[in-house]
Amino acid sequence: MLANYYASQTAMRGMVSKDVRQLVLTVAGAEKQLEGAFSPSQTKEASQNQQQAKLLFTKGNPERGIPACSTCHGPDGTGLESMKTPRLSGQRADYLKAQILAFRAGRRTNDMGQMSASVKNLRYSEIKLLTRFLETWDPQDKEVAN
Repeated sequence: MLANYYASQTAMRGMVSKDVRQLVLTVAGAEKQLEGAFSPSQTKEASQNQQQAKLLFTKGNPERGIPACSTCHGPDGTGLESMKTPRLSGQRADYLKAQILAFRAGRRTNDMGQMSASVKNLRYSEIKLLTRFLETWDPQDKEVAN
């Protein structure tokens, strides 16, 4: 939609270079491909992933020695002033993943070992689920918060 609008506006002014025109057509084609791209099974899987990530955040996995993230980062992921822990909810997934992996590998050590111990048993797939969840989590969203 945006690509079509841009193309129509700039083409009318005769200002579209060959490269920009190709970019606009590529974006427009991608938009068309995305229409209806998500099947109900993908939506169900996304919901299951969100619930699994929320469970890890709120409960951890005691059997595998994974504490709940909410213990230190608060029930809504906004951090706890009393513990001087940072906000996680709303942070970029790639940033969170990099920090978790750095703690796990021992490259980040400014936490007196707490995070290293907390994340050492997380699987890479769980880190991805958790960080994607945190990136999109709005603690004010009652459907996700409960």
